Amino acid sequence: MVSLNETDNGESTQEWYRLLVVEKSMSLSDFMTSKRAGMLSDFPDEREQTTEELIEVISKFPNDFLQKEEVSLLLDYFLNSIESSALTGGAVIRGVHHLVLKSKNLPDNFEVPLMRVLFKEGNMQSWAQKERQLQYDILIWLLKNKLQYLKCLGPDFLATYMKSVSGERDPRCLVHMFSSFLEVSHNFAMGPFTEDMFETIACYFPVEFKPQRNDTITREYLAASCASCLVSSPSFAPFCFLFIDEKLNDDDCSDEEYEDVLNLLIIACESFPPQKNLSLLEPIIDGIRKKIIDSEPFVLQAEMGLCKKALTLLRCAFNSLTEKHSQFIMNQVIAWILNLIHGDSVNAAGNKADIVQEGLEYLIDWIHLASKNRESSLGALNVFEQSIFESCSRAREFKPREAMTAIYECAAIYFEVKCESEELINQSRSYIALALRTPVDTDSELQSLLKLIRIYSTEHLDQIQIILNDNPTSTWNSEKVLPILCAISSSHEAWKSLKAEIVEQLEKKIKNPIDGSLECYIQMMTASTENKELFMEHFETFENVFFKVDCDESESISKVIQSISLLLTNDDHEKFMGRIASRYLELEGSQLLQFDKKYILSYLQYKNTKDFLETTRRKISDRSIRQLFFAIVNRSNPSESAEVPEQYHVVEVKAKLLKNAPRCLTVFEEFLTKVASDDSESPSYSFEYLLDFDSADCKPEKCRYETASPLWRQRIFCQIVPIFKRKFEEAGDKKHRLVEMLPHLLKFAVPLDAQQLKKQFAMLLPVLIQTISLESSIPSHVTRTIPMFLTISEPLVADDLHTVLNYLCSIARNNESKMTNLEDALNGLNILARRQPPKSLHSEVPLVVTSINKILGHKKRLLRMMAADVKNNWEMVITK
Repeated sequence: MVSLNETDNGESTQEWYRLLVVEKSMSLSDFMTSKRAGMLSDFPDEREQTTEELIEVISKFPNDFLQKEEVSLLLDYFLNSIESSALTGGAVIRGVHHLVLKSKNLPDNFEVPLMRVLFKEGNMQSWAQKERQLQYDILIWLLKNKLQYLKCLGPDFLATYMKSVSGERDPRCLVHMFSSFLEVSHNFAMGPFTEDMFETIACYFPVEFKPQRNDTITREYLAASCASCLVSSPSFAPFCFLFIDEKLNDDDCSDEEYEDVLNLLIIACESFPPQKNLSLLEPIIDGIRKKIIDSEPFVLQAEMGLCKKALTLLRCAFNSLTEKHSQFIMNQVIAWILNLIHGDSVNAAGNKADIVQEGLEYLIDWIHLASKNRESSLGALNVFEQSIFESCSRAREFKPREAMTAIYECAAIYFEVKCESEELINQSRSYIALALRTPVDTDSELQSLLKLIRIYSTEHLDQIQIILNDNPTSTWNSEKVLPILCAISSSHEAWKSLKAEIVEQLEKKIKNPIDGSLECYIQMMTASTENKELFMEHFETFENVFFKVDCDESESISKVIQSISLLLTNDDHEKFMGRIASRYLELEGSQLLQFDKKYILSYLQYKNTKDFLETTRRKISDRSIRQLFFAIVNRSNPSESAEVPEQYHVVEVKAKLLKNAPRCLTVFEEFLTKVASDDSESPSYSFEYLLDFDSADCKPEKCRYETASPLWRQRIFCQIVPIFKRKFEEAGDKKHRLVEMLPHLLKFAVPLDAQQLKKQFAMLLPVLIQTISLESSIPSHVTRTIPMFLTISEPLVADDLHTVLNYLCSIARNNESKMTNLEDALNGLNILARRQPPKSLHSEVPLVVTSINKILGHKKRLLRMMAADVKNNWEMVITK
């Protein structure tokens, strides 16, 4: 008989493996016979040592090496040794774990003795943490692979399960316990054991756990896992809501634990049918309100997230419950929010201002919700009308702009749902009159004011006329004149009386345009689309003024007519495009150039490519000709061959890619070949233009270009990345020319979901590494993509890791780095600390820690916090 007991254990294992698996000169029974003396020893330590040696050898076997009979033989030995092993080292648990989870040839009905010995007769909680964790693994495997057998055990299995897991305290095991519980609750009817099963988990909530420095399990993760168990079965609903009610009124709960209870309440409302919590609705709301209102001021300032979570779950309940209960919630919430706006529980002015602002934001949100559910909310709107506007007026002392925004928004809703009082009609007239002269502080406040005026003038034009009679436009703030006049002109009567003044204001704005200054006219036209006659009057008036008035900034103003023309019906749009085409042929010289600057963006929406071709022969700007050729290629039928001049070749490539035209990828590949070989000029501009679909002349939705599908951006990215990667690898010493495409390619991909494009980003990673290894400056949008690459890519190899770290650290050390670049660099360093194998980072820790030292004293708190996080994470790497 072969004996290897005298050799080193590692060498012994390798020799047994050679005999059993490689040469197959020994059978498993012979191997077991050679270990017989140790297996039957009277000394527990010797038996444990022999078991360890057995496990060491069989763990090296391929998964399909052992046959059913052999697996059965080993399982029998390990299960029969369970009791004695518990007194020593627990090696047999590791053996059972390996056989069950790794063997492909498991014996029939092996689960019967396994369940009996390990869980029914055994005491899982008497084992050490490592062995308990292995038993949880076995239990989860049985639940996933032998579920029918376990179901046949019925209530006996549930009793066994609760006995096995009760008393677990180790967070590493709790993670597995919660996973196993989810499997049980999803697959078993618990019947009389329902409450006992719920209590098995409820005793851990809220979670009390303070992770040690090296712990990878967080308190938040355990809390979320535990909460998911408490809502995992519909039969838990009554116990869960009673449990929540009890915890909401528990004075011993910390704020952190209370937030966990609110999170549980949110997912309970989402998970269980609304009818399950009706009887507890009022005490639960009272408990939440009491906790928030009675909190200390510093808690309200620093932890307003509690309030947000509470209102989130109440919104969920409001949308789910019957009208009667929704009415109750709306009344309670409005009263609660008004208390916040008053800020009476806070003495410090700074804290009060923060709380008042939060309350105003919540008020706007819930008044909007009320407008969408008129039947459930009309009573609350009527009851609280006076209180709402008085509270907002009081809030002006602390947050004047936010308070006025809330007043405008709330008043607009009251008029929209037609529940305003006579007092509010008069109040709103005063609000509007007072707003005419005040400066524009924020766009949000102005938009809320315009919304109120638009709705108010529809119902109460007589009141608006009083305002206009008492306040000539010469006394208004000049920035507000046109926006307010446009907001009023939502009816024929108002438009007729204000048209002359609006035309005068239009002429001023068009002569000296400011970005966004004519957005109000677009909003007016958008609001009147249902009234065809009024809409066309608005359009013709604007177009007449626009055509006649010259301006120095024609290109910026051309975006306005582009947006307005998109509002036209198909027939009216076709007529307008024909009118533009005729003017292109009629005008000459400077008039033509001025016209072209103003109308080219609208004209690109035209479908007639013959007129486009005729227009390209006119004496207009080279940029306009390029834009027209793009539209021609994009709209040409496959049977038509659009002759595009050579200098506009990139235009042809771009237009065909957008349309997904035949041979578009071949044309793109030829373009890359040409760029790589032509050293006469930098390719950066060509690449920037090729992948720019956000400018007004390139945006498909603004110019009505053909895209082949709504997912055109994702399609183009998936099509061109493999070609770009291949051409880059083939470019040899010309790689530096093609690499200039990468920043523009990544910028093009910013709106896309990176997680769905892992394959494409993996192809680009080597190109990115080469890009950041260059000494020249790197564009900001390349730096912005590094965290995205690091998140979705596999761990970096040593050289690539060093290159990326050097680049990120150079940004951190550079005093001239922009804040956004610093954020990206710190984010990238944190991702590397989390995702790279710790040992690969050990030698880089000094570089990272010294590079971020300056940022630890940065004037921006966000950067200081991010840098401290990076420092902690990288210093912990050494301990792993």
